[in-house]
This record gives sequence, C-alpha cells and structure tokens, in this order.
Amino acid sequence: MMSLGALVCECSSHVQEKDGIYRTNHVNVSNEISQSVILNINCRSIQDDLGRHALSYQQNIHWHFKMDLLGTTLFWCDMWWNDASGKLISGEYDLYDFGRDYKRCQNYCHYPIRRDGVYAWFSKTQEYRLVYAWPKPETEEKGVAAALPASRKNLISKRSADSKPKG
Repeated sequence: MMSLGALVCECSSHVQEKDGIYRTNHVNVSNEISQSVILNINCRSIQDDLGRHALSYQQNIHWHFKMDLLGTTLFWCDMWWNDASGKLISGEYDLYDFGRDYKRCQNYCHYPIRRDGVYAWFSKTQEYRLVYAWPKPETEEKGVAAALPASRKNLISKRSADSKPKG
C-alpha cells in the first residue's frame, strides 16, 4: 500500500515533467545599449523585490523562480538610463508574465535592453524581437501609473482584494 506522502510526491513530479508549470524558470536581463551607458534596473513581483542594480555594458541581472500555484507569476522592472546628451530615458515593463511567456520563452527568458527598447527571446522562431519601445516624451509626462500594463493592474487589484480581511 502506497502512503499519501509517496502519492503526492509521485504526482507532483509527474505534473512537473508533463506540464512544466512547476519547473524552475530563469530570467536574464542584459545591458546592450552602448559601452558608455549604465542601465539602472529594479525588478519585482508581488512577493519579491530584487533590488536596484546598475548594469554596465554587457552586464546582466539573472533570477530564477518557480511558478505560483495559480499560474499568475508576474515580474516587472523599472529601467532608466541617460543618453549621450544627458536626457533621461526610462520605462516600466512587465518582463515575465506567465500567461504570455510560458510558451514564448519556455523556462529561459532573455531580455537584451537596447537603445531602441526591450527585446525578448522567442523560442519557437529562435529570434529576438522588440517587445517594448522606450516611451515618447509625452508618455513620460503622464507618469508611470498611467502607463501601467493592464495585466499588472488586474493582478494587483485581485491580490489586494484577496488580502483584505473578510468581515
């Protein structure tokens, strides 16, 4: 007779191998803007703040995680740098969104940050594509909250509602 613990362990490993939902996922962000540019980046999720990092040219930040049970894992990053004239270029982007990235980059998502924006690796076509262009000056005036992606607004409001005491 099989114990409950052995059954749970056997089922969990089967789900991991078959569906890949609970596999370890890796995210890598690299500064490919230019040799003279420092890319500042601060990435976080609802549960984790990965801290602020200043990346020199060709340096990167890497993190790994397992999906949450609901498949709603989301990491977003604030990024900013100064161009040759000293103008601040900045944006806030969803870098890992389970619903979008589970099949797109599988368990290794690479985001080269370039002069024109944020690129992402597409596993199926084996290529990098521009996924976020740096905002135009008029977008920056509206502030970060106005440009917050809908997926993050929905996740934040859902998690906030779930954490309120039931009365």
